[in-house]
Amino acid sequence: MKNARWQVSEKLIIKSTTMNSYNEFQAKPYFEYILKEYLYPLFQDKGYKRKGAYHWIKITQEIKVEIKLQKSAYSTKHGIIFWFWIAVQDIEGSLSVSGRQGGIDTFLPIERANYKRDNQHWNGEYLIYRASEFDKLLNEELKVDLEDYILPLLDKINTIEILSRIVSKEEEINKMSYGSRWYIPDEISFD
Repeated sequence: MKNARWQVSEKLIIKSTTMNSYNEFQAKPYFEYILKEYLYPLFQDKGYKRKGAYHWIKITQEIKVEIKLQKSAYSTKHGIIFWFWIAVQDIEGSLSVSGRQGGIDTFLPIERANYKRDNQHWNGEYLIYRASEFDKLLNEELKVDLEDYILPLLDKINTIEILSRIVSKEEEINKMSYGSRWYIPDEISFD
């Protein structure tokens, strides 16, 4: 699945499902495609159990990882804004850490996050707003962010020792203008 490029245009650009009678773009079919055809299988393949339509949990012997997809209250039928809230904690719940408001951008390497901010004016949210941009959103943003950076990093936070090092260093985190980033121990950093 990692090397596959999703070809969704043929399935989704059907006038009766993505446009209304006034030829206005309808975002819901695209959002449902992301959920059903991409996120559900991806998280299942990575060992996450679905706990709701937008909620996944992975529990190992020592660590619990939660990922929630959240839709903005400002989403409309013409555009859907969504982001991921991510938290990692030990099984007892005594040690826990989550990104800036649980944000996915906290988990990206600084170079990737800065690139997205500088070139795409990205603020940690994904936006479905027109059909012509959908392939780019799925293949160049979501797929890269989740499969190349986020999920591999979460897989490496697999012991209480690693989690406690992250938590203990949280106050020494590199402060950036957009918020804080986790301290990532060298052995699990991005390569």
